[in-house]
Amino acid sequence: MLKTGVFSVVTLVLAASAASWLPLRVERVPALRQPLSPAWVGRLAPRTVWDSVYSDEQATRGETLFKDKCSRCHGETLKGIDDAPPLAGKEFLSGWDGKTLGAVFERINSSMPSDDPGTLSKAQISDLVAYILRFSAFPAGKSDLPADGDALKEIQIVAAKR
Repeated sequence: MLKTGVFSVVTLVLAASAASWLPLRVERVPALRQPLSPAWVGRLAPRTVWDSVYSDEQATRGETLFKDKCSRCHGETLKGIDDAPPLAGKEFLSGWDGKTLGAVFERINSSMPSDDPGTLSKAQISDLVAYILRFSAFPAGKSDLPADGDALKEIQIVAAKR
């Protein structure tokens, strides 16, 4: 019986000692004293439309497709005609600011062209999105946008460059 009591006391002392040591150990972790390098910031911050996420070649393919399939409703200047919303300019950007290219991709995929929704391939939709970005003066890069709505959810629409 004495052994059990001693064992219990020793266990309590060890547990209390460990519990009191843990907060002191956490407090010793030094704070970050230097800003993160641009390489780390790039890994932590979400990609945006300002990060050159499409290629000029892709946007050119999208422009050809836009003129054929979309301009009759959205107009040559992407300002929208009648009920068709604008695809460029302040009104477009204010409605999509903070959302992702994946959301734009899904909207086109599920509802465009309005007279025959769902007939565009994923590659065509990605090309159209690239054209919309170029028309809105977002910078082009060396790589095409992926033809995958889920991958495009990783790219945020940000109206003003930060």
